[in-house]
Amino acid sequence: MRLNLSERGVALSMAILVIGVFAILLAAGFSALGSERRVNANDEAAVDAFALAQTGLERFIGRRDSLGFTAMPPAVRESTRLVLRGGYADVVLAQVRTDSVAGLWAYVVRSHGVITVRALRGTPQAERTVAEYAVWEPGQMKLRASWTSLTGLNKNGASSMGTGGVDACGKQPTIGGVAVPASPGYTQNGTGLAPQGNPPVVTLGATPAAAAGAVNIDWNGPDFEKQAAGLDKSKTYLVHCAGGVRSAKACAILDKSAFSHVVNLEPGFKAWENAGKPVEKK
Repeated sequence: MRLNLSERGVALSMAILVIGVFAILLAAGFSALGSERRVNANDEAAVDAFALAQTGLERFIGRRDSLGFTAMPPAVRESTRLVLRGGYADVVLAQVRTDSVAGLWAYVVRSHGVITVRALRGTPQAERTVAEYAVWEPGQMKLRASWTSLTGLNKNGASSMGTGGVDACGKQPTIGGVAVPASPGYTQNGTGLAPQGNPPVVTLGATPAAAAGAVNIDWNGPDFEKQAAGLDKSKTYLVHCAGGVRSAKACAILDKSAFSHVVNLEPGFKAWENAGKPVEKK
């Protein structure tokens, strides 16, 4: 006797199983894709937040006065929020050290960038923080005059020599217009204005050789070593500044340039004056 069994039930079960497996794989694929999108979105948002923080830091340091902070040196603490494209940056400046004798003030500047654009659901706002140490010191531009020439100066024509020794920022008193040796001095041809300054003409010395000794050399200038190379390296030089910091750096450069006798006035010229030591002012 032959027995015939139907296979319809087995085929249906197998079809349901295959559909279920495919559904699970499809759901897992969508889940992995969603996770990957979130990871990529997080990475992009983190980079954007870092860019906001860095932009806020650089803008505050470079354009602090345009943000309403004009105190010099900066206050013990200053803070502001900079609204930028895609978010904002909270910038805080905090004083960590001060040396009024040397004329140096140390600060930490911190910038916290936050992205405010809408992100994927379940993804928090990206935030990043950057910080930088900064040192504030008064600018040193000890100029004798607006125009300086060790070999004299002859002006031809009617053109103006500009504002001369007048500080356009209004922060410093007016200096001389032209600084030259007494011989050959300053001369001009034509109907142009005389040098603008107080006084109009500064006499550096009787001759160009004497004038050379009356011109300051900026130790922090790009051509300091070149200018110092023209000095007699066998002589003894006393180097000083207000607090002894800048003069120490200048001495280090001179030592590397094979100067035989270089002396740094420590702890600076202000301390010398405060101690009642003799000072000759010209």
